[in-house]
Amino acid sequence: LGPARQAAPAADVLPLGDRSLRSVEQTLIRRVLEETAGNRSRAASVLGINRTTLYKKMKKFGLEFEPGP
Repeated sequence: LGPARQAAPAADVLPLGDRSLRSVEQTLIRRVLEETAGNRSRAASVLGINRTTLYKKMKKFGLEFEPGP
């Protein structure tokens, strides 16, 4: 076997800071909302959750997503 090669960090990797479930879930929801340009139905589908569950989690985490220009 050759020397270990370290993969370049992917853009979708969560930060190594706070790894609590709450923090990871909040970060993931925020990123999916950004990727779907704020389309909550699509974001819920990507996350594999019901749209109303997404709304509840957004409220719980204080996430108000406004799509950028």
